[in-house]
Amino acid sequence: MLQNYLKIALRNLLKNKTFSFINIAGLAVGLASTMLLALWVLDEYSFENFQEKRDVLFQGKRNFKESETSIWTSSSQSGNTAEYIRKNFPEVKNAVLTDWGNNVTISYGEKSLKKTWFSVETPFFEMFTFPFVQGSAKTAFIDVNSVVLTESMAKSLFGDEDPMNKLVKINLKHSLKVTGVLKDLPKNTRFNFDYLTSIKFLDSIGETYYGWSANNFQLWVELRPDANLEAVNKKMLKVYKSNADGFSNGDLFLYPLSRLRLFNKFNNGVESGEGLNSLVSLFSIISIVILVIACINFMNLSTARSEKRAKEVGVRKVTGATRGSLISLFLSESLLITILAFGLAILMVTLLLPAFNDLIGKQLTIPFGNINYVLGAIILVLFTGFMSGSYPAFFLSSFKPIKVLKGTMQLGRGASLPRKILVVIQFCFSIVLIIFTILVYQQIRFGQNQPLGYDQKNLMYFEMPGEMYKQFTPMKQDLLASGVVMSAYSTNQPMNATGNNSWGYEWKGQKPEQKNQIFDNVRVTLDFLKTTGIKLKEGRDYSPQFMADTIHSVLVNEAAVKAMGLKNPLGEIIRRQRDGNYTIVGVLQDFVFGNPFEDKQPMMVQLMPDSQSASNVVLRLNPQKSATECLEKISTIFKKYESVAPFDYEFVDTEFEKKFSKETLLRNLAYLFGGLAIFVSCLGLFGLASFMAERRTKEIGIRKVLGASISGIVMMLSKDFLKLVGIATIVSFPIAWWLGNKFLEYYPKHINFAWWIFAVSGIMAGVIALLTVSYQAIKAAVANPVKSLRTE
Repeated sequence: MLQNYLKIALRNLLKNKTFSFINIAGLAVGLASTMLLALWVLDEYSFENFQEKRDVLFQGKRNFKESETSIWTSSSQSGNTAEYIRKNFPEVKNAVLTDWGNNVTISYGEKSLKKTWFSVETPFFEMFTFPFVQGSAKTAFIDVNSVVLTESMAKSLFGDEDPMNKLVKINLKHSLKVTGVLKDLPKNTRFNFDYLTSIKFLDSIGETYYGWSANNFQLWVELRPDANLEAVNKKMLKVYKSNADGFSNGDLFLYPLSRLRLFNKFNNGVESGEGLNSLVSLFSIISIVILVIACINFMNLSTARSEKRAKEVGVRKVTGATRGSLISLFLSESLLITILAFGLAILMVTLLLPAFNDLIGKQLTIPFGNINYVLGAIILVLFTGFMSGSYPAFFLSSFKPIKVLKGTMQLGRGASLPRKILVVIQFCFSIVLIIFTILVYQQIRFGQNQPLGYDQKNLMYFEMPGEMYKQFTPMKQDLLASGVVMSAYSTNQPMNATGNNSWGYEWKGQKPEQKNQIFDNVRVTLDFLKTTGIKLKEGRDYSPQFMADTIHSVLVNEAAVKAMGLKNPLGEIIRRQRDGNYTIVGVLQDFVFGNPFEDKQPMMVQLMPDSQSASNVVLRLNPQKSATECLEKISTIFKKYESVAPFDYEFVDTEFEKKFSKETLLRNLAYLFGGLAIFVSCLGLFGLASFMAERRTKEIGIRKVLGASISGIVMMLSKDFLKLVGIATIVSFPIAWWLGNKFLEYYPKHINFAWWIFAVSGIMAGVIALLTVSYQAIKAAVANPVKSLRTE
């Protein structure tokens, strides 16, 4: 019986090639879209799944109460927390500190590479699943001057040599022995180090600070299996309060490692449920929508052609076929089409996956050998086949054989109404996606066009490795003398970078709720304002004429003045117990330093001597010189002071664009899958238009004989579809309004939802629909009426 059903299904496919192509192509695009997005979504949900202790691993987080209405959540912790927790929390099996990682030069012989360096405490290897291929966790850091490499890092430095016990240099000045090699990190982990050292090594070179007021570490905690997270977190709230030294504040709590990738966004100290999860959920829904649109195409075309199969149904019923057998027949046809579409979809995914990987910045592959993926694919095919074929199967099998064979069966409006509803649903989805895509594009443009408060053009920076900072003054003189650099300064962090902040300041007129106000901290040498183009609102810039500037002076931005509530900020004293007193000598106009979609944060800019350790040099290039000439001369000067380390540089405007990476991903995915949804909708509309033109061939012939114009016939055939698109437009607007506002709420600074976005999307949908049906309409209108009326 099944073989017979498949033969009949194949015969019908070959008999109706146009409609078979539309159905197969539509379902293939829908299935391919679903599979591509499924690969991405599953990859996002797989983060840290390889960690054997994933369910008992947590990151320490801290809520800072900046004011009565503002709580800020950070992952930065004091260097004393891990030891304190190990001693005082029996529910905790282990706790370790890690630093934040830095791109630092590592060298062996004449080979130097700039790679990501992390420092960790030894129990790190017991908690996290990063297996050794050489050496062991027990012996890795017995010697403080030891380093552990990943396999790729070892291969890059040593080639085919055995790396064990070889000496390498970090930051061109610290010699360490290779005591272990780790298996390369999986792609689905938040850790991205290339080599590890012990935090005790940082101690030995004086680069750690363990005071309770510090916030320069990450804390990782492993709970015992029987520990209650809620109870532990209640105890964690007291960690900083019981160890206050006048600086520390904040409430410590543990946050699951399993949620860090997707849900790591907090509003006023509470997980918001947003973050990357919102993006993943959104496109999971879009993938389902595209597949549903493709299934709707199948339903519409199958029911639209029902009159052509009515007699077949009648004859089969007269000869003894039951309704159940007819339903099985039509579902088998649907399943055959879905299987063919799935094969085409696999081919499409295979061909498109490299481009899709470039789009999302991943290295996804089709896991053909994964049994779960295979089972998922089978379920997807069966679900799609049943969903797309169920309504046509039940509709066609319901025909009465007597009415069909007598020719008295009239489908009437009742049969076309479901098709119209499905077309409206299709285009409603498509219009919502058009509106959303426009909204994302406008929001990105809004962020990119924000007044920055400084001039990005011709602004670049590079890192000074090792002790190169000690040569900054003569190097600066050489750079200025070269003619390609207009001005320069050194700093602890370049433009666009964030991460250094502090609290615990006092000032005249301070209110109790302002005690925990957090300030971004930037340390610079002379010529900061001259190089960046940041404007001074009032007061003065740092100057060599004022020797005390490096000790007792500070520049603040407008946001800091507002946060402190100062009416006349110049000359005001800011105190901090550990650092002493600072006098405000100038107020800077606000400038974008962090996220362009967020409000400007309070900031202090402090002057440091040229000889003080600063890792970056920021340069203003001569606009009269080409970029190539500038880089060649700067590189030559760099090599004069550092011959081993590579000259790595970045342009500030290029780095600034990276701040929009998430929004750009969202925009690109919206372009791609919104376009696919519209394409599949139009494919179905084209099929319906073809069928309607074919069905009304004789009517069109008679109208032409009676004098109807081509434009009149085209409008007659198009207006019904345009009405449906118009209804879809009206229905889609409130849905898009709600979804769009939910999207914009994610950003503290965002565009307004303008009326023209709805107008443009409605016009676009109408034009797309008109272009889709007009081909068939024009083709029918220009046909020779003699051919269509010859049989009359």
